[in-house]
Amino acid sequence: MKKIILASLLSVSMLGASTAAFASGETNVNTVDNTATTKGSVTLAPGNLTLDDVTSTVEFGSLSMQDVLAGKTTAVAAKDGITAHVTDLSGSGKGWHLMANYSGMSTSDADAKPLGDKLSLGTTELKAGDQSIYSATPEQVAAAKGTAIEKTTAASDVTLNVPSTATTGSYTGTINWKLVAGPAN
Repeated sequence: MKKIILASLLSVSMLGASTAAFASGETNVNTVDNTATTKGSVTLAPGNLTLDDVTSTVEFGSLSMQDVLAGKTTAVAAKDGITAHVTDLSGSGKGWHLMANYSGMSTSDADAKPLGDKLSLGTTELKAGDQSIYSATPEQVAAAKGTAIEKTTAASDVTLNVPSTATTGSYTGTINWKLVAGPAN
């Protein structure tokens, strides 16, 4: 009989110990349906939208005044075209557009008239105000997978129109570039 009472006490003690382990709250397991949850988080930091490797100079060579007076007023880039690389790591998913404007050509000679108010990159004629040169859609940016998208205008498509009223001299001008996030309007 002592053995039966001792065995019964031992069984009750073990049952109490196992119940105490579940009641202590040290686990995230739901004992009713044996499920659990784990929450996770991550932050994706945006990168940059950058304009790189833009052609720094373009040479149009020279035109003779005889040609200009005869109506041959288009100067073509002598060697290289114009290239610009755009890399979009912004993660915005909106794409971008590249703008440019042109200052015109002038010389240090105070008596000379400015010239070359029409510089063309392919079919786009640059003016004093910003002109859209190229747009990348969200799909094009996604397809690039973080590598640069290159926009190149061949030398034969970079032209400067010289007015027939031009005077002799060496002229310089500037193309100003602007990269804008989002689609072109």
